[in-house]
Amino acid sequence: MHETRSRPAVPSRRLALLPFGGYQRRGSSTQRCAAVMAAAAAPQPAHWRQVVCSAVFAGCCLAAAMATATEVSAVALFKDRAVLMIDGHQRKLKVGAVSPEGVRLLAADAAHARIDVDGSASELRLDGHIQGDLGRSPTAMVVRLVPGPGGHYFVDGQINGNPVQFLVDTGATEVAMNKNFARSIGVSYAVDGTPSAVETASGVVQAYRVVLNEVKVQSLRLSRVEGVVIDGDFPSTPLLGQSFLNRLDIHRAGAVLELHSR
Repeated sequence: MHETRSRPAVPSRRLALLPFGGYQRRGSSTQRCAAVMAAAAAPQPAHWRQVVCSAVFAGCCLAAAMATATEVSAVALFKDRAVLMIDGHQRKLKVGAVSPEGVRLLAADAAHARIDVDGSASELRLDGHIQGDLGRSPTAMVVRLVPGPGGHYFVDGQINGNPVQFLVDTGATEVAMNKNFARSIGVSYAVDGTPSAVETASGVVQAYRVVLNEVKVQSLRLSRVEGVVIDGDFPSTPLLGQSFLNRLDIHRAGAVLELHSR
């Protein structure tokens, strides 16, 4: 006669399937993670339940961080409008407008933009990135320009600390301005300049070659830049010529003109 012995019960190590289809993906990351955590807490051996909950919690935290991160950088800035790169998408916004990603433009000028992301306001400079919790990376020395009317590139800047709107002209040899504008910003071309002559669309005209102490274009600043003051009304808008541009690296990304410091 054989004796039959019962085997002691061994806890099963098969984990209960987590019902990922049981929650609405339209909810927030917090709601979805709560649903997964609830499923992980279903009856099963205590030590395995602790392992599952820890793993699921860590995964949910990572997923929530990835889902809510927003990366924003400024491509071009103007008064009351900005071109922003948001999560890889270029958006043109006016003050008060909200992008499809939920970024609101609060204010903008040629040097700064103030934005709101998920109720948190932050200031953004050209090519200053905002990522995740709105921590800002160091500002890169690069200016990106988008074409204006007629396909021309205009940019706000300064000559010797005086505000200027430049027309980018790769065909101009120097930073050029007419005599009336030079007087308005205190350039003493008749005293400090060297008499010369330049050729314009109207023919050869009298001019004065000068050295500008500082020329600034948004985040780019150069000292001792050669300029020319034309004795007449040309050009109507100061030209940002090669005496400034050839000290930078210039690239094109589609229609965007990029000026990089060396």
